[in-house]
Amino acid sequence: MITSRAARPAPSVSAALVMAALALLAVLLAPLAAVPAAAAESAGPGAPAGRTAAPLRVMFVGDSITQGRTGDTTYRYWVWRALAQQSVPVTFVGPTTGLRGGDTYLRTDLGFATAHAAAGGSGYADHLPLLRKRVRTHRPDVIVLGLGFNDARAHGAAQILADARRYLRRTWRIDPRIRFVLNEVTTSSVTKQFTNNRRLAVTRGLRRLAAGEDRVQVARIVSRGARAWVPEVHTYDGTHPTPTGETSIAHGVVRALLRHGIVPEARRVFTRREWDPRLAVADVAVDGLRLTASVPTWRSVSARDLQVLALDPEGRTVAISDWTAAARVSVSVPGPGTYSLRVVARRGTMTGVPGPATPVQVD
Repeated sequence: MITSRAARPAPSVSAALVMAALALLAVLLAPLAAVPAAAAESAGPGAPAGRTAAPLRVMFVGDSITQGRTGDTTYRYWVWRALAQQSVPVTFVGPTTGLRGGDTYLRTDLGFATAHAAAGGSGYADHLPLLRKRVRTHRPDVIVLGLGFNDARAHGAAQILADARRYLRRTWRIDPRIRFVLNEVTTSSVTKQFTNNRRLAVTRGLRRLAAGEDRVQVARIVSRGARAWVPEVHTYDGTHPTPTGETSIAHGVVRALLRHGIVPEARRVFTRREWDPRLAVADVAVDGLRLTASVPTWRSVSARDLQVLALDPEGRTVAISDWTAAARVSVSVPGPGTYSLRVVARRGTMTGVPGPATPVQVD
């Protein structure tokens, strides 16, 4: 027999207590219902819905253009800066943090993570044997691959592209989710034309390699149009980038990350920048009107030579020393008074911004 709702007996006291407890529990759990949605909003590009994003792990693999020389900012910094400005959670990973010749980065602000897997003078033959260990140890989500420049001195484009494909295949055997940014191979004004032709052929081949593979994007550096790579403009020695050249490479990398869905907006990264090594005078020896400035840290920025400027209290340059490849630089001032000494460093075709002023009293 089916009993109507009205005919059902009233719940017992114990049943009523259970129902009240369940109602109270529902009230307490209600605020948590929104948590999955909030977590999904905080998830990074490609992260599963409902899971808070861990910082994206990026590993830079390359030669001296990627590693940088002591006294550089490196294009890696400008990539980091672009990601920080768009609040992309990221960390750079790799087995080393150093630069060629030292460890002096000109800029490390915004929490720049200096780790990388680049080495000056290297090519695919150097990096392929290290691939398995590096991927398993550093667990990158993205690899920025900047090889081929040195390979072109000895190998044709077909072999270099075969090595690039080999690098991708071996990486995906270990972790098929890893995405790649393939840097176009830059050209040089101090190597033979047939070598540059190989580099240009590799760049064309990289675009074909990436076609139809959504895990690969090419950083357009050489083929970017009006702002493409010009060694006479973007390097200080025909090969290695000036600060302007660094931002040019970084611009291509960030645009590739944009196409991967990692960077939310297409903001400009390329800018014209001066080299600012910020060398300061450590001490000054005064001998009449002759001032000898000591600059012991000049080699830490890979300077080729130095010059010292003497300025009067109004900021006018009243004396300039000769260029010298030494840590002590002498300059003669026109007479007694108060002066400021500023150091200028030079590397290749790149002359740095004068460093901070050091006051000197000449009696």
